[in-house]
Amino acid sequence: MKNFAKFLGIAVIVAVIGLSMASCAEEEEGKDALDGTTWRATDDGVTYVITFNNPDFSMTMTDGGEKQTMKGTYKISGSTVTLTMDGDDVTGTLSGDKLTIEGITFTKQ
Repeated sequence: MKNFAKFLGIAVIVAVIGLSMASCAEEEEGKDALDGTTWRATDDGVTYVITFNNPDFSMTMTDGGEKQTMKGTYKISGSTVTLTMDGDDVTGTLSGDKLTIEGITFTKQ
């Protein structure tokens, strides 16, 4: 009887953990490491800000008070990030809170 109670207790704990993990996975379905984030970089006096909202992104470049915004879509596969604007692809690498695209390193805000 004592072993049965111990077994039942362990089974309940395993079931609770399993259900908790399943609900977390469902909440994050469709999200990726960039979704809902903003990244900033400065290079040669130009400030870049990229905002990701799966599957879209917008990038604003500010150079001496002049602003330009570009929009497109993105995909992430492992550490490789592909931005697509007007049919052209640009590839970058994601590593923790750093995103490097064409030699410019962005930091997660």
